[in-house]
Amino acid sequence: MRKSYWCYIPITIIILLGFTFGGYLSFGTVYLNVLPCVDDYYGRTILALFGIGMLGASTYCAKAWAIDIDEVVYREPKYLPHIFDFVGYLTLILGGGITGVILYFLVKTGISISITSSGTVNLTKEASVLIAYMGGLFHFRVQEQLGKVIDKIFKNSPSHGGG
Repeated sequence: MRKSYWCYIPITIIILLGFTFGGYLSFGTVYLNVLPCVDDYYGRTILALFGIGMLGASTYCAKAWAIDIDEVVYREPKYLPHIFDFVGYLTLILGGGITGVILYFLVKTGISISITSSGTVNLTKEASVLIAYMGGLFHFRVQEQLGKVIDKIFKNSPSHGGG
């Protein structure tokens, strides 16, 4: 596979698009009434949280991109990106949006389980934004911890030979 400095161009475009679409979904659906076809408040909230997760993942990608360029330019040019590296960045940004929404649901569900009253749990907008952003920014850690939880659940289930 041919590697080149030119391969940083599609990666840069993907990161910029991640920030653009993440901002469009997160701020546009809340403050500018973009996507008027989604008129359900809950649906608009999920779209905004997805966008915020994308912003977190785009921040992660921008940091990784800067470290990668620094390493290639100043240390080891053999680690140049190849033409398909941008696909990894794209899936990482989209996955960060999904992880942000999932983390929001997990936190909200965990809070509602721990509350003894039967009322609904309402997180503030700020808390929701922070949860979704952190889910996107630290999506690898979130996925790793969720994997450990799932492993514990299935390890201890009787149908899988657990105790």
